[in-house]
Order: sequence, then C-alpha cells, then structure tokens
Amino acid sequence: MSNNSNLTPEKLLQMAGMLSRGGLSEEVQTQKLTEMAMRNMTREQSDKLKEVLGDTVALNKLLESEQAQRLVKKMSEKK
Repeated sequence: MSNNSNLTPEKLLQMAGMLSRGGLSEEVQTQKLTEMAMRNMTREQSDKLKEVLGDTVALNKLLESEQAQRLVKKMSEKK
C-alpha cells in the first residue's frame, strides 16, 4: 500500500478484516495492522501515533474518544 495521509476508518476496517481471515494470533494481527496503518500515514502522523502508543495516558484518552468508540463498534459488528 502506498503512503497516503487519507487513512479512513473504512480502510482500517478493511485492513483488519483482511488480517482476521489470515489465521494469525490476535497479537500478530494487532502488530501487522499497526504496521499497515503506519504505511498509510504521513511521516508526521506515523511519528505521532508511535508517540501516543508509547504514552499510556494519551493512549487511554485516545481510546475513550467518540471516534475511537465508533471505530471499535464498527469493528465489532464486522465479526
């Protein structure tokens, strides 16, 4: 996939769906999804994501956001 700053929830769901059909462990799926998402971000976005993933307080704040909750709901509905 090309580096594209337009990573949408739909693209993320598509990537997650593709990985879920691969018979990989959840941990490996998570790692691969993160790698795929970062390849679809600008360098600045990727660096910010790495920063947030390394900061527990910022990560929890992100996961509690309305957008994250909608994405989790959409991903749960796809299974």
